Amino acid sequence: MSERVHSARVETTVAELVHSLTERPLAHIPVLDDRRHVLGVVTQTDLVAALYKRVALSAA
Repeated sequence: MSERVHSARVETTVAELVHSLTERPLAHIPVLDDRRHVLGVVTQTDLVAALYKRVALSAA
C-alpha cells in the first residue's frame, strides 16, 4: 500500500481526473465528501465512457 491515497472530491473536474489517472499508475480514484467519506470510485473506464458519450453527442 502507498502512504498517500490519491483521491478526488465531488467538484473535481474531468480534466483533473484525467490528469491524475494518466500521470500516476492508477486505475481508479475514490471520490470523497467534505468529511472524507467515500462517495464512490471513478475508474479509467468511466472516464473513457464519459468522453466517448460527449464526442458522440456532439457529432449527432
